[in-house]
Amino acid sequence: MQRVFYVVIAILIIISCTMQNEVFENLIVYPKNSDWIVEYEIDGNINKISLDLPIFSDYNFDKSFYKKDIEFKGRLFDHVAYSNTGWIACITNDGRSIKTYKLSHSNRKFITNLITLPKDYSALTISIQEDILFVGGKGENEILGFYDLIDNPKWNLLSIPDELLHSGKAIDDLLIVNNDLIAVDNIVLPKWILKYNITNPAKPIIKDVKKLNTHGTYAEITKSCYSNDLYFILSNTSSMGGAVEHISLLDRNFNEIGYFSNVIKYGNRNDYLHDTNDTFYSWNSIEVVKDLLLISSDNKGLGMLDLSKIDLNENGLKKAKEEIIYTKLSNNQNSKVLNVLTFPNYDKIVVVMSINGIFRTKELSINDIEKIIKDS
Repeated sequence: MQRVFYVVIAILIIISCTMQNEVFENLIVYPKNSDWIVEYEIDGNINKISLDLPIFSDYNFDKSFYKKDIEFKGRLFDHVAYSNTGWIACITNDGRSIKTYKLSHSNRKFITNLITLPKDYSALTISIQEDILFVGGKGENEILGFYDLIDNPKWNLLSIPDELLHSGKAIDDLLIVNNDLIAVDNIVLPKWILKYNITNPAKPIIKDVKKLNTHGTYAEITKSCYSNDLYFILSNTSSMGGAVEHISLLDRNFNEIGYFSNVIKYGNRNDYLHDTNDTFYSWNSIEVVKDLLLISSDNKGLGMLDLSKIDLNENGLKKAKEEIIYTKLSNNQNSKVLNVLTFPNYDKIVVVMSINGIFRTKELSINDIEKIIKDS
């Protein structure tokens, strides 16, 4: 009996080591309308399969409220993470759990697992480096942690500066830049951005903490992205008269270089939500690809800003809004651009649209976007 026990243990160790050593070249996970496509390369052969993931993380929101509407649009298809070790993860159950999929080299099938997050914790964003799943969100005393996905994942808290250790804080966005994990704090002023060294992903070391500037009252951060040693942060502020959205540019040390704004004036909230012309439009989300800043802008369409054509300083950014070119991407008058996304290893930009109330995705290459700008 004892011999059988040791044989079983040996087999489990072999399986665990095999899972750790598997690498999938050019693993890509991206949405195609209401489906998710997984592409991966093994021994020079490209494999493509579909995976049943939700288009949204079951987030419970109220459509009648402007900021929740913006948050919903900015999170469409933006709750999935993956790594070249074959891990795919998806936020589910209103942020209370994370479903993981491990792609196997041997049988080309997925091993699934459901991770239940700590009590009173809700995930808002995830990212994966090798076999480590980083989770940002909100809870009573926990806002940032990670799971080692190999062998019975357990919740590990990341060290958080004292400034963030009070009620109401949350990590709303995670970026992995080279060997750094960037965490963006979004709730309760002041707001912060954190940098961790994850050269060893299982042992993150905090490197930097920086207070973020805000540009109005009731500030909320919607999205952050990175390109060419620059960070871009989309936020919104509001008052009784309406809302203002801001895109801030930060240098590699998180110092703000400048920002530009989009003023939205609305009276009745339903006017904003149901307007079908260009009177009301928002900046729901942003992405940066090379020298192009892309903005999803509802009825206005996809906004495109060629960063090489403007001065990236405080005065130059003040004029940036006038340089944005918009394209509808559809002849349907009931179409809206809700979100714009990029995915690791994937050379296309995915634009999430609503056409007659149905979610659709459109893939664009850099050349497509450059041609639209040139022809405008």
